[in-house]
Amino acid sequence: MKLLLIEDEELALEKLRSYLEEILPGCEIIASLDSVKSVLAYLSFEKEIDLIFADIELIDGHVFSAFGQVNVPCPVIFLTAFDQYAMQAFEANGIAYLLKPFSFDQLKNSIDRVLKLGAKQTQADKQFLGDLYQAMLAQQAVYKQRFVVRKGKSILLLPTEEILLIRSQAGLITAINKKGRKCLLQESSLSEIEKQLDPSCFLRINRSEILHIQAIEHLEYYTKDSLAVILVQGLGTLISSQSRTPTLRKWLAK
Repeated sequence: MKLLLIEDEELALEKLRSYLEEILPGCEIIASLDSVKSVLAYLSFEKEIDLIFADIELIDGHVFSAFGQVNVPCPVIFLTAFDQYAMQAFEANGIAYLLKPFSFDQLKNSIDRVLKLGAKQTQADKQFLGDLYQAMLAQQAVYKQRFVVRKGKSILLLPTEEILLIRSQAGLITAINKKGRKCLLQESSLSEIEKQLDPSCFLRINRSEILHIQAIEHLEYYTKDSLAVILVQGLGTLISSQSRTPTLRKWLAK
């Protein structure tokens, strides 16, 4: 079986290769691509490919912008962090997805499902991929503008643009604004908040903290796979988790 991998994070690529070698012994990885530009160049000419594994957000854009311009000759298993509605769309059209970070069993089950549907398609649905890409962009364009904050008997509005840091600690979620003031938020989880924020401005760098780009004074190497983020206004230092450091590096370079 001939496989094409589209992934721009080295650790994620190594993990994927390792899993595939065990799930599909004897498979041939014919290429590993890391950008929209390289995907366009590679698929512009007819290729013999049985299955594609594709990250959605690459270093220079979304993989859909490439898939919308070329013939995709086989099924695609997407490696994605998009929400449940996009995922349901993938499922309804017979295209599998994996939510990062995924496990060995999740990958195996997705491969088995695609192979049962038909190991070879003459062409993926180009129109569907293009429509889904546009729908995802439109969905992402609407982000939370403000949070409702209670302070004593008062109800205040906290503009999202004023937030430097959101932290979950001891069961409470607080936001720190540009004046260094802490505000208790009513939302139940960081995951819920993360989906509502503009990813060009905010990033969750570990399990308990979401950071605004303007909160960064500078960064330092902490370990091989982690970065120390020194915050403005003496707000302290945050440490990126190993799994989120590649995403942090990509985010900083945008």
